[in-house]
Amino acid sequence: VNLGLVEGLTDVVRDVSGRLRMNLQIAGTTRSPDVTGPLELSNVGFQVVATGARYKNGGATLQFSTDRITVAAFHLEDRRGRPLDIRGSLGTHELRVGDLEVDISARGFEVVRNEIGNVDVDASLKLRGEFDAPRLFGDISIVGGELKVDEVLSRLLFQPYATESTGSTGTTGPNIDAISVLNPWNRLSLEVAIHSQGALHMTGDNVQVTEDAPLGLGSFNLRANGDLFLHKEPDQDVSTAGSLDSITGSYSFQGRRFDLYPSSAIDFRGDFNPGIFITVKRVISGIEARVTITGTLREPELQLSSTPPLDPSDILSLIVFNTPTSDLSASQQQELAVRGATLAAGFLTSSLTSSLTTALERSLNLDILEIEPSTGVSSGAKVTIGEQIAPGLVARFTRQFGTEQYDEAAFEYRIARFLRLRATFSDASPLTRSPFRRVERAGLDLLLSFSF
Repeated sequence: VNLGLVEGLTDVVRDVSGRLRMNLQIAGTTRSPDVTGPLELSNVGFQVVATGARYKNGGATLQFSTDRITVAAFHLEDRRGRPLDIRGSLGTHELRVGDLEVDISARGFEVVRNEIGNVDVDASLKLRGEFDAPRLFGDISIVGGELKVDEVLSRLLFQPYATESTGSTGTTGPNIDAISVLNPWNRLSLEVAIHSQGALHMTGDNVQVTEDAPLGLGSFNLRANGDLFLHKEPDQDVSTAGSLDSITGSYSFQGRRFDLYPSSAIDFRGDFNPGIFITVKRVISGIEARVTITGTLREPELQLSSTPPLDPSDILSLIVFNTPTSDLSASQQQELAVRGATLAAGFLTSSLTSSLTTALERSLNLDILEIEPSTGVSSGAKVTIGEQIAPGLVARFTRQFGTEQYDEAAFEYRIARFLRLRATFSDASPLTRSPFRRVERAGLDLLLSFSF
């Protein structure tokens, strides 16, 4: 039989090739048939859709006997010829598969090769238990590859649901994937240790943890050492424990390269929202500037510190311009204000937002520095900078981030205690709306205020 027929039954694999040959004898009763004889697979090749990994030179020999299926040999190679071998047996009785005794081994075998990166592993796994309640345990060591952190986070945080059609139930009935139906994942018990000894290269450019954030965490080029432990009970989700507690490499923040402290770590405490403690440093003009990312992956916190101690605004000024805020030109002060405000609005907690905002206002002599966090899926953070340019006349500049980005300039003149005149200019589309007001390209408003 040509194995290309499998593609008509499933979307799990594609580009399937190879031959199936069997010579089986069936005797007994319909309730308890006895199947004996060999089944052989040869020249098997395919690509796994989910991981992008492609395999070749697959072959297997299965021997059917009265009450057992013996996997005499199962061999598969990745695109570079690295092997995966499986040996073992499965008990059978009355059309049911019973006890399992299967051993899996691999050396440098490729398990992922797609837009999120590529990963090669050594594996020593055992499959035991019953077919209806299988138990997988053993060790997996990452021996090479690159993981693109920005792509992984984009899928985990911003694309939690499938974006492709899963088929519809028309008059011909639902689309059933034959291989997916046989998937034992829900029935599986799992106890697997994953080891990384610096072989996994983690990279990312402007890594984002908040959708439509004006700035991300920065850019990473790291290698991680540590151990993770995967645990799963039947009909339960996977829990992850362990730590990547020895991280080496570099980190870029605001266009500057920083060195990592050896105490940096990523800790998993049961889910896929690990705790982060990463500290990096750079000596600038004799001052050691430090950037620390703490919290969790979904809610990170960023802290700026230095030796000797400086305000966050001065630390940011050193990072961006190599000089404290007191030595900046007027244009540099404006750029620093925008950078600091967008940084605080991007992903940080209120403590840093408040301290950085206050320090920038004080250092740059700003009358107004406002940061409004994201208010929805399509609306990102909003940053407003303002200053009184003449008695009673205040100028404001606003940058709205998100899917509907726009800039807005406003000039407000106080005619009397209860009366103000405001002129607004914006590059927003005519129908852009904020949660409480419409944003026009230009307008003139007379504002009357009173209290009672």
